[in-house]
Amino acid sequence: ARHNWLAYHKSLLDNDVTITKPSKIYNARPFIIDFHNKIDNGNKGLLAGCPGSGKEAGSLALTICISDKKNYANHLINVFTATIPDTLCEPLNELSTVLGMNINGEFIDFSRIKLYIVESWYNKNKKDLTGKTQAFVSHHARFIETADDLPLFFSAGDVPILFAGYNDIAYKGDKTEVRPKYASLEGRIGTLLIGEGHKYLKPGNKMWKVFTKLGWEFLMPVTGTPYDLIFGSDDVLYFPPNQRSIMTRQQMMLDKINNPNSDFKDMPEIIW
Repeated sequence: ARHNWLAYHKSLLDNDVTITKPSKIYNARPFIIDFHNKIDNGNKGLLAGCPGSGKEAGSLALTICISDKKNYANHLINVFTATIPDTLCEPLNELSTVLGMNINGEFIDFSRIKLYIVESWYNKNKKDLTGKTQAFVSHHARFIETADDLPLFFSAGDVPILFAGYNDIAYKGDKTEVRPKYASLEGRIGTLLIGEGHKYLKPGNKMWKVFTKLGWEFLMPVTGTPYDLIFGSDDVLYFPPNQRSIMTRQQMMLDKINNPNSDFKDMPEIIW
């Protein structure tokens, strides 16, 4: 406990906690562009990238693109969740510094994202957010206790995203029920993003069955370990080539070696 306390306060000291406007603009990497090109190929897509591939920032941009391409109704909210709770900190850290991303000649503006965060998840995991991110979130996010606290409708052009823990939405153990505080999400989920989705996304998993009860317009697992979702047999959890986009460690290292302007030129070489 003392270690966590010291680490948390050190992060505040080591980071500029002044609320600054995000300014970075990324150009989408090939696997992000590939996913963007495949959005119309159904109601799901697998985004699989090794660590350092940029899948976190990419998933934010693609959530906006999916909302636009699918023309979501204004009562829908996108849900970001993860089987490893602190994984959700990564897109939040990106959101605090990145203004947007260029994809296929279009600038995807991250300021359109409207943040809603379950307060209990935030209190448990904020130690893994940078000081800058904590300052950004305190200014830009609305904290909620239950899904009932969400607005019934969202403004045109906005892309609402709810950050909530996977284990918080679905009960562990034998229950296949949605926790009451999330029951009102049923029929309201636009894009369901599940980080590190390979861990529990199996047809017979009870927690996964809870999410199938909630429903969604578009399913987007984001993971660095996609094998079960490529070689699986269940219709919903199988992602064929036209519904998956992948960047492997090997691709990253080949780009580093062969491209003098590689985004990965400063990364250490890893033998595969």
